[in-house]
Amino acid sequence: MESRIKRDYGSFKRTNYITATIGISILVGSLIALMGIYALIVELVLIALTSVQRLKNIGAPRKLAAFIVIPFIGFVVHGFCFIAPQGWAQTKRIDGKGMFLTFIFLIKIIILYYFYIQLSINFDYF
Repeated sequence: MESRIKRDYGSFKRTNYITATIGISILVGSLIALMGIYALIVELVLIALTSVQRLKNIGAPRKLAAFIVIPFIGFVVHGFCFIAPQGWAQTKRIDGKGMFLTFIFLIKIIILYYFYIQLSINFDYF
């Protein structure tokens, strides 16, 4: 069976991206007591750099990584990096793992929305 992917997209695959973002979040979580708000800035820069590598692997324009800093658009770009397989730009298809990760990503959105509603209700009493 011949592969549809005709060119080299780099080696920063989906698993590497997920592992890197989790590792960066753990690192920043431990550094936040020492560095304060600067730790969050470091996290944003590191996530943007990993997104550049992942977008190259997907075959998408690397300029999209600049949108990581914009709140809702960055969430969509991060989700795209999380879901799309290697060479997505050429095939335009999501594989089985991508479908499963889409489900996980939607659950994450629902949980975040639920906590947002809970926090907004609780702040109304103050």
